[in-house]
Amino acid sequence: MNADVRAAAGIDSKGHHAARAGAVPVSEARLDGIDLLPILEGHAAEVERTLFWRVIDERSQRAVRSGNMKLLLDGELTLLFDLESDISERENLVSDRPDVARELRRLLEEWEQEVDTEAGVE
Repeated sequence: MNADVRAAAGIDSKGHHAARAGAVPVSEARLDGIDLLPILEGHAAEVERTLFWRVIDERSQRAVRSGNMKLLLDGELTLLFDLESDISERENLVSDRPDVARELRRLLEEWEQEVDTEAGVE
């Protein structure tokens, strides 16, 4: 198996297991995850996608990954990493690449608005 899956997440298990079970999603239902098996088996091309997540508890974290770039908002901290050259997330590039940080923040805010609207959160 020579597949190169650049970004996968736990949400993909839902899409993967639904496809393995032969389930057909309702047309208006939106699954966040994808079925990775066709990619892993070489039957489908790698999918470029943007991943979002957030954790809100005693410490609020929000993040977006697009391509190699990851923006992490950790409380008052804004961190930007190039995961291709810095997989350990040690070099914050937010002052070197403010344009990328702004664009990723915009995408994150749009995603949060969409998710909160779907969930009925105001």
